[in-house]
Amino acid sequence: MQELYFKYTYQGIVRLHVMWSCKKQLRLFKCFPMKGKNIAIFLSIVVLFYQSVCLAEESFSVSYLTPAYEDSPFYITMGNIMRAVSEDLGIKFDMVYGKNSTLRAKRLGLDLIKSHKPDYFLTGYYNDVSHDYLEYTKKTGTKIFFITAQPPASAYKIIGKPRQKYPQWIGQLTPNDKEYGYLLADKLIELAIKAGLKDDKGKVNIIALAGTENDIVSEQRVSGLAERIGQSNEAVLLHTALTGWVRDSSYKATLALLRQYPATHIVWAVSDDLAGGAIEAAEKLGRQPGSDILFGGMNLSQQAINNIEAGRQAVSIDGHFLEAAWALVMLYDYHHGVDFPSGTGYIFNTKPYVLTIENVQFYKENFLITDWNKIDFRRLSKRLHPEMGKYDFSLEAFHRIVESQLRP
Repeated sequence: MQELYFKYTYQGIVRLHVMWSCKKQLRLFKCFPMKGKNIAIFLSIVVLFYQSVCLAEESFSVSYLTPAYEDSPFYITMGNIMRAVSEDLGIKFDMVYGKNSTLRAKRLGLDLIKSHKPDYFLTGYYNDVSHDYLEYTKKTGTKIFFITAQPPASAYKIIGKPRQKYPQWIGQLTPNDKEYGYLLADKLIELAIKAGLKDDKGKVNIIALAGTENDIVSEQRVSGLAERIGQSNEAVLLHTALTGWVRDSSYKATLALLRQYPATHIVWAVSDDLAGGAIEAAEKLGRQPGSDILFGGMNLSQQAINNIEAGRQAVSIDGHFLEAAWALVMLYDYHHGVDFPSGTGYIFNTKPYVLTIENVQFYKENFLITDWNKIDFRRLSKRLHPEMGKYDFSLEAFHRIVESQLRP
């Protein structure tokens, strides 16, 4: 027993530290190669030691301000993920909603920093408010980390990069929204040409459904659409409508636009929710989604998956809903002395995933998770898993890390 103890204690504690989660304790018994009655005694010693270490580990708090409403499908998923990660890593977490109001977001954000005094403040970069967050957290010492929405190139000229003008701005993990908009347009145009959807001049006609005015995410995605259209003479953008990110507004706008532009072949939308509203409007007018008109959105939502399987939606693009998990894991590592790599200036991007009828079944089988509490998010941590190397913010990498937990 003594020989076994010295042989396995260090390795066992490390592996325990990686695998441990209060509700996942049964996994411990898969971590050790020992057999026989001595295993129970050994595990008891190691578990008691580990629990004493856990109790002594410093906890910290994270507050997340989202711009959306509580019933936003995308942010419902993000909230579920963040609560599961926080539970696994012992983070004190809370989440508040801006409800698509700049004034409300500004008031909530500043009040959150002042009254809750979190160790870390998570939010996206939004026009008219994020500069105030940076100035205020500089005074309070609260560290700020941007997710879901990155500053435009023009903003960097004013605010600099993370840890420069604002040392408490420690980094950001966001999608490249311009790239997302470009890829969505590119795939839709490709599919439209393949299906023979052109007007008598050989052009693919597109209408776009954007979010709100002066919204960074929407603006960047629409700029990606414009860049793709400008690269060739294959397609024409007929009109861009603001919807306020509201599904009913998308429905009404699409009804009006398809009546005005009956030769529309593609409806490009900044979210799957808006694409869903547009699909309903087209069907009301007698159009045949997937046949005489194609729809695309972003978020990889359950609604989009269902519509793609049914042939009603052609494309969905995303992957950045996992920013919720990665951001909290990165903050956990940072808080415990494992800093982010500095080679990118502490600016990181999640990688897009393009979903179509060709890979929707594969996505469902490998990436669709309904209960995030089943995932041990400690396995994403470089502090707990130093052998994992650099962070890889792709769906494929996430799947490789947690694959064994996703098997039925």
